[in-house]
Amino acid sequence: MILPPTLLKNILSIYGERGQQWINQLPQLLSHYAEQWQLILGNPFSNLSFNYVTEATLSNDAPVVLKCGVPNKELIQEVAALQNFNGIGAVTLLQSDATQGVMLLNKVTPGIMLENDNQPENATEYAVNVMRQLHKP
Repeated sequence: MILPPTLLKNILSIYGERGQQWINQLPQLLSHYAEQWQLILGNPFSNLSFNYVTEATLSNDAPVVLKCGVPNKELIQEVAALQNFNGIGAVTLLQSDATQGVMLLNKVTPGIMLENDNQPENATEYAVNVMRQLHKP
């Protein structure tokens, strides 16, 4: 498995030896969850920086995303937040194993980053609408 230099550099600089162990075990981790969740793994996203994120397909041909990261406090909080939002204003978390740093997510399409929208007023409007959906008193 060939990982992008940016991902390798970030993982090793943040997590050191624990990061190297995660990198070494990543192929087995992917294989394990592909089997457990009956996934056909596709290509990883091109802009990997802190997590390994790849397209996948469920056994019923539904498109999903598998996200794997070095287990850490922020990743555990991300899983908890996605469970809380339950697909309202955020991507739907289908399965997870936070202790292993693994999440199976519904694939969002078109999946365009707000920062890539050429009209800032559109990006602002989208962001405000999402924030309203996420707000829970």
